[in-house]
Amino acid sequence: MRDTQGASISSLALLLVINVNKYKNIFKFKSETSIWIAFIIIALLSTFWSADIERSLSSIKKELIYPFLTFLIIPILYINKRTRAAIIISLFTGYILALLLAINFKLSFYPPLTQYYQLVGDTSTLITISLTILLYSLFFIPQHVLLKACNIILIVLSLYTAYLIQNRMAMIIIAIIISMTITLKTYKKSKILSCLLIMLMLLGSALSINIRNDNNFSINNSITAIKNDPRVELIWPFYIKSTFTSPLKGLGFGYEVPSIALKEKMPKSFEPAYKMHAHNVILNKTLQIGFIGIFFFLLLYLIPCKRFYQATKNTETIHAGIIGISITTAFFLKSMTDDFFIRNNIIIFWILIGLLIANITQNKETSIQDKHCT
Repeated sequence: MRDTQGASISSLALLLVINVNKYKNIFKFKSETSIWIAFIIIALLSTFWSADIERSLSSIKKELIYPFLTFLIIPILYINKRTRAAIIISLFTGYILALLLAINFKLSFYPPLTQYYQLVGDTSTLITISLTILLYSLFFIPQHVLLKACNIILIVLSLYTAYLIQNRMAMIIIAIIISMTITLKTYKKSKILSCLLIMLMLLGSALSINIRNDNNFSINNSITAIKNDPRVELIWPFYIKSTFTSPLKGLGFGYEVPSIALKEKMPKSFEPAYKMHAHNVILNKTLQIGFIGIFFFLLLYLIPCKRFYQATKNTETIHAGIIGISITTAFFLKSMTDDFFIRNNIIIFWILIGLLIANITQNKETSIQDKHCT
C-alpha cells in the first residue's frame, strides 16, 4: 500500500460515489458499520496525545480507513455476478502471484523479481488464511472435478511455499487448520481415528517450532526454543508493563507509535526488531488505544463472528459461516506472536469478510423470498 499513496483511498471513495444508488445495502450491516465508525473515532482521538501525530494519521488511513471503505464497497459490488466473479478471480490470481514471488525469492529462478517479494510474515499470513478456505472447500463444498484439481494444486503449492519461507507460527497454525479439517471430516465416522490424527497433527505443530534449527526436531528442543524466544524473555514482559503507562487512553494509534513514546524506557539489550512493536496484536493495540480502545477493537471482530455463528445454523449459509469463523481465528492466531493487522493483510481480510457476509445476507433474502412465493 505504501507505493500507491493516495491512489487506493481515491479509488475506494470513487467506487462508493459511483454506486451511490446502492447505499441501502450498507444499512444491512448496521452493527459492523457502527463499531467501525466508533473505533475510527477512538483512533482519531488518540492522535491528540500521540508521540507522532503524522504516523498516527497515516496508520489510521492505512489500517482503518482502507479496510472500512473496502468493507462498505464489497457488499455493494457483490450484488452483480460479474463484479463478484472479478473480485474472486482477482483474489485467487493475486494469491498465486504471491506464492510464485515467494518461491522465486527463495530459489532465485528469476532474480529481478525478488524485489517484489513481500515480507515473510505477510506471505505466511496470507497462506494461513487461504489454506483455511482451500482445505474446507476441498473437503466440504461440492466442486467440479477441474475446480477440485485446481484446489489441490493450490494447497500443495501453499504448503511448499510455507515450508520454504519457514515461518514457525504459520506452520503451527497450518497444523491446527489441518487437524480441525480432519476432525470435521472424520469425527462422525470414527472418533478414535479422528483423535489419533489430531494428536499426530498437534505433535507435528509442536515439532515445527524447530524448523529453523537445522530441522533438529524434538519436543525438548521445542520447549527450549519457546523458553529462549525473545518475545517470552524480553519483549512481552516489557510491553505488558508499559500498558500501565497510559492504561485507559493508550499512547496513540499506530503500529510503531508506542515504541516512539517508550523509546527512552526501552532496555539497552533490545534489538531494532524488538523496538518496533509488541509482537502481539492484542498487546500492541492495547498500548496504542488503551483498555477502552481494545474493547472496541475486539468487538469489531466479534460482531462478524456472531453473524457467522448464526449462519452455521442454516444449511444454505453454513459453509460461509464456518469459513468466516475459521479465517478470523487463523488471522488472530497468526498475530499472537506479531501484528499483521496492517498493510495488505488487513485489506484482504476485510474483503473476505465482506464477501462472506454479503453471501450470507443474499442467501437469507433469497430463502425468505422463496418462502413467500410458496
